Amino acid sequence: MLEAAPRERARRPGVRVLTLCSLVLLTSSCTDPSPKKKPPAQPTEEVMGSKEPMLAPDAPSVRSAEDVTLPPIESWLGRGLQRSYLVEGVDGSQAFITIDDDTITLADMDAQLRAMPMPAVSHLGDPNGRVAFAEQTVGFELLAREGERLGLASSPKVMFAEIKALAGALRQKVVDGEFGQAPTTEEVQAYYAENAVRFNRAEERVAALITGPSLQDLEKLRENLLNEAPTATSARLELFEAAALAHSTHPSKIAAGRIPALPRASKDLPEPVLDALFALSPNELSAAMPMGDEFVLVMLVSTRPAQNRPFAEVEEMLRTQLLRSRAPALFNTLKEGWLAKSTCEAHPEALDGVIAPPTPVDFPSTLAAQPGQEQAVVVACGETTLTLELAIAALETWPARAQGEVLNGQSRQAFVERLTELATIAEEARRQGLADSRFVRLARKRGIVEALEKTLAVTRDPDSISEEEARERYVANVEAYHRAERRRMVELVVGSEKEAQKLRAELLTQAPEPNQARADALRALSAKLSIDPQVKRMKGSLPYLSAEPEPELAVPERLRQEAFALERYALSAPIELDGKWALVLVDGVREGVTVPFEQASASIRHALALEPAKKARADLLASLTKAHRIETHPEVLAGMNLPDIRHDH
Repeated sequence: MLEAAPRERARRPGVRVLTLCSLVLLTSSCTDPSPKKKPPAQPTEEVMGSKEPMLAPDAPSVRSAEDVTLPPIESWLGRGLQRSYLVEGVDGSQAFITIDDDTITLADMDAQLRAMPMPAVSHLGDPNGRVAFAEQTVGFELLAREGERLGLASSPKVMFAEIKALAGALRQKVVDGEFGQAPTTEEVQAYYAENAVRFNRAEERVAALITGPSLQDLEKLRENLLNEAPTATSARLELFEAAALAHSTHPSKIAAGRIPALPRASKDLPEPVLDALFALSPNELSAAMPMGDEFVLVMLVSTRPAQNRPFAEVEEMLRTQLLRSRAPALFNTLKEGWLAKSTCEAHPEALDGVIAPPTPVDFPSTLAAQPGQEQAVVVACGETTLTLELAIAALETWPARAQGEVLNGQSRQAFVERLTELATIAEEARRQGLADSRFVRLARKRGIVEALEKTLAVTRDPDSISEEEARERYVANVEAYHRAERRRMVELVVGSEKEAQKLRAELLTQAPEPNQARADALRALSAKLSIDPQVKRMKGSLPYLSAEPEPELAVPERLRQEAFALERYALSAPIELDGKWALVLVDGVREGVTVPFEQASASIRHALALEPAKKARADLLASLTKAHRIETHPEVLAGMNLPDIRHDH
């Protein structure tokens, strides 16, 4: 007999809310370097959208057994293209903040906003968010001034940041339509017509379903739900979702019974079930009724009213979307032309002058040039010259594994080709007069602030930190210096063992060799055939797993066991999982490693030496604030075209 499941909120995918610390002004100000008594969770390293587990900041990075692909040049050009937030007709010279006699204008802040994630920009629609943003901007500007006064503008990382910004500013010109490719009104109208369903739709309803083979059991479940939650409230919905997770036989079970929004004319549900759905009010529950060979309970979660957004309301948004969709291809076409005319000179041999102290684990993330070779030319393009110092600054923006590939020589030529491409674009940007653009000035300030904060951080001599203090930190964070082996699987989920056996035979015929081609073939099948919606959406890719259970990863224990029993690229026999059948193979292996104290000691001392940085920074800002006349005008941001996440993103 089916019973209503205990009250438990269904787990749904979380939405990461970006706080004002994510406004990419002063990221280090949002960290707390104080010692932790409890070993911290492993941080993550984001490279071109993917997240890979790392060891703790104190520990050297660990080489993976997987092949390394160097990041593309886009990793230097920054996040994707963005249209200006300045509203046509608004005076961009309005003061946002004033420090002494210097004014930061609304147009200056437009460059800042374009570099920020759209959800973070959306916080500026709130008056309190605008005030907090103005305060952060004041701190950023004060630190940039102080760093320039101290001569930090000529540091290699600042100079490389300017070169990246030059290239990015040229790319931005493309998305701003300054190369004659802005969509015409007629093209935007045609795009509106093609996407009319996005802006003109009938009323839709979001429902949750519970299906089962027995009408009597569903009627009993309905009675239990109504007894425990007699009124149509969110409490009833929570109970319904928990029951769906526990008992439903419908594929929506994985989503706590929820199905996508449906219009009245939908063919996704039988007509009687749709009739019942559109007769309900939110959180009301239907009677049990037939649906195919089973029976179903339906609850209305919410109603999406009919929508009719006229062309005039969405014209600018669509123009931006069209322009952004065309901009990458146009930029690449223009780039090929610039490269064809380039007279750059490249000297890969100059990279022999990089000092990379060897470690048993991997290359360090801090590199240096041999004394006297700092100004050796790696790439020269007119006024844009990348010396060995700047090449090191470029290399340090990449993960340690990619650094290792370059310094070992395997990918050196590819690295120099990327530098040449970047220098060519930057040189073209200079030719087009972008050397003093707002984007470049902003990047320069950011580089100066980062350099200043590093000088503030060196407030203790690492050599003065005793072995006892360093060992105490090592013991407190011992788990951070150990990484167990982790394995990644590809999964295909079907409804029967017979179908799984058939697909297995076909796959082994198609990809007889145990290699990456077999993994790719399984991914393609999973994206097409998996009956589990989440597995299908992820093209069968599971997260990296350790041999020990990880409660935060909702992966069946049977799959975890298979991950560590299979040879790489070997295809499993069909595996039964809660009435479904899966095929899996392992396509990624990260070897385990333990970093002993003797090896971690130097980096631990360095981390301990940096801990006073937060206080030093706060003290410096307080003194700078007192020394200058400061005015803020956060209200002027209200005149900008800030994004509406509900419609534009």
